[in-house]
Amino acid sequence: MSTDIQILNRFFVKGLSRSGGTLMATILDAHPNISMGYELYEHLFEPRPEEGLTDIQELITQVSRTIPKNSWLKSKQTPPVNPQVVKLLARIRRGGVNEETFLLILEEFALQGGDIRGVGERLQILENTVRFKMEKEGKTSWGAKISKRLKETAILWPESCFIFMMRDGRDIAASRKNNGNFKHTIEQVALGYAKQTKKFKQFAKHFGSKAVFVQYESLVTEPENTLRSLCESINLEWSHKLLNHNKEDLTIYKDPAGHLSAKQIKQPINSNSIGRWKKDLTEAEVSGFELVAGDTLEEFGYSCTRIF
Repeated sequence: MSTDIQILNRFFVKGLSRSGGTLMATILDAHPNISMGYELYEHLFEPRPEEGLTDIQELITQVSRTIPKNSWLKSKQTPPVNPQVVKLLARIRRGGVNEETFLLILEEFALQGGDIRGVGERLQILENTVRFKMEKEGKTSWGAKISKRLKETAILWPESCFIFMMRDGRDIAASRKNNGNFKHTIEQVALGYAKQTKKFKQFAKHFGSKAVFVQYESLVTEPENTLRSLCESINLEWSHKLLNHNKEDLTIYKDPAGHLSAKQIKQPINSNSIGRWKKDLTEAEVSGFELVAGDTLEEFGYSCTRIF
C-alpha cells in the first residue's frame, strides 16, 4: 500500500478536550492540500500486556476479529477485542479508513519489521494510516490531533506545524460538564488547563515559529482574519475552503463514530458557545477554576471574577 508520493508537510492540533481542537482539525481537513485524522492518538496503539495487547501481531489478530468476513475468529473460546482497539478503530473510521484497510496497513508495517512497542513506530503507523486518506483524496500533506508526545513528534518530523487551541478554560469546564462522560472535577480540569498551556509554551519556545497558539474565541468571531494569520504563521497557502468546511465532503461527516462534536462541526463557524460558563457553572465552580488557573486565564486575556 505504500507509494512514492512525497509528503510536503504535517499539521498537528493540540488542546484540551472541548477546546475547539476538532473544529480546527475539520477546518484544516477542508484545505485542498491537507488530509486530517481525528483523535487518532499514538497511545491508542500502545501495548497493554495486562489486557492481552502485547505486540503488533496481537493488534493484527484483534483487528481481524472485527471484520465481518472473519467471523469464524469470533468463537466462544476467542477473547473479546480489547476496548482500546475498538476505540482506535472508531477513530480510524472518522478519517475514512475502514478496518480492512487498516489491517493491510498493519500487516505491511509488520512485514517491514515494525512493531507497536516504540513511540516512533506508533507514530509511523499513524502516518501510514492518515497517508492512505491523503493519497486517496489526492492531497500532499496530512495531520491529526495530538494529545501528547510533542517532542517525539517534532524530532521525527522536524518540519511539522503544531497548533495549540486556546480557549477560556471555564467554557472548557462547562462543556465537559454537559457533554460526554468526563470524570474530572472542576479543579482537575483547571490544573490540566494550566499545565498543558505551560507545557506548550515551553515547547513552542524551543521548537520555533511553527508552534502557534490559536484562540478559539478569535477563530469563531473573526474566522477569516484568524485563519489568514495562522496560514501566514505556518507558511500554509490560503484557501477560502477553510471558511466553509461544512460545505466540503469530509470523512468525519460520513462516519463520525459517536464524536461529541459531530453536530457542531457540520455547522458554519459560529460563536454560540462563547461564555457558556456564565450560565452552566455555579459560582463555586467558577471560583474553584479561577483559584487554580486564574493566572493562565488572565495571561490570555480572559477576565476573572475573583480578586488576586
